[in-house]
Amino acid sequence: MAMTKYMHPRNKYKNKLDFASLAASYPAFAEYVHTGPSSGKPTIDFSDKNAVRELSRTLLACDFGLKVTIPSDSLVPTIPLRLNYLLWLEDLLNWTENCGENVHGIDIGTGASCVYPLLAARKNGWRMTATDIREESVKVAEENVKGNNLEDLISIVKVEDEQKILVGVLPEGKTTYDFCMCNPPFFRSDSETNSMSKSRTILRDPPKNGFSGAKAELVAPGGELEFVRRIIADSKLLLTKIRFLILYIGEGILY
Repeated sequence: MAMTKYMHPRNKYKNKLDFASLAASYPAFAEYVHTGPSSGKPTIDFSDKNAVRELSRTLLACDFGLKVTIPSDSLVPTIPLRLNYLLWLEDLLNWTENCGENVHGIDIGTGASCVYPLLAARKNGWRMTATDIREESVKVAEENVKGNNLEDLISIVKVEDEQKILVGVLPEGKTTYDFCMCNPPFFRSDSETNSMSKSRTILRDPPKNGFSGAKAELVAPGGELEFVRRIIADSKLLLTKIRFLILYIGEGILY
């Protein structure tokens, strides 16, 4: 695992994964496991997005009892990173003495995997409202929620207007939400995603995970900065409807 020093103290993935044990229990994952030429230990090829996808599906099944479909054209969620995000959210809500079963959060751009709401609902019993603009993502997200019997805790909202993020998207009648979370699109155009590796300085390590994700998951007008500005502007309009706005900015933690 890379960058484990950034793991939350309660993150179960702060130590290296036991690939041999996972492979023994999950045949579909075993197909991608091989002996590392330098370490001599079981590992996978992290540049192979299919291998990373199967690892994510395996961890969700093994550690959270979640059966999740991740389409080949969708962003593959790295589970240690997603869990890290939720653990920091737990700390924030505990600090405000509001981390019980009545927590209700929003996930902007949940993606087909719907991973944050699924983890939040299964692990903590939180209610989640998840939004996405891609029809395909909404369909698969709904199937993932239903397949894990979490319809009572998770609702999926299809965003019809790409210019809207929170205002005009959230269901009417709900007074307040405890938090709003989002992993914003990083790029301003397709050309930026294609030249991602060229834009890295010599001081930065090359990406270790295979590149994945649909255009709507990676690209937004104005890129990450403008997307965040729009969320903040919406938050000002909503005022007390959302207690905390939590954005994940940057590369995050890789397996």
